Amino acid sequence: MIRRAIALASLVAASAIVIRAASSVEAVPLRRSLADLPASLGQWRSAGDSPLDRATLDVLRADDYVSRTYVSGRIPAELFVAYYTMQR
Repeated sequence: MIRRAIALASLVAASAIVIRAASSVEAVPLRRSLADLPASLGQWRSAGDSPLDRATLDVLRADDYVSRTYVSGRIPAELFVAYYTMQR
């Protein structure tokens, strides 16, 4: 009975250590700048980027972003993508 309790306690402690170690290190994926997104996507062509104002950037706190308008014929489409290195 005591052996089982010691084995169970050891297993719980080892599991806690492994979970703690795994959760403290977050892998950061390699990436390219979002500004490198293509200027044309099929029949859609970039009509230019729309920079965000300082107040918005301060609230957003993104590590990288792109805000771009694409046009196909007369139809515009707005694209906004924000990137965060840490996903928390």
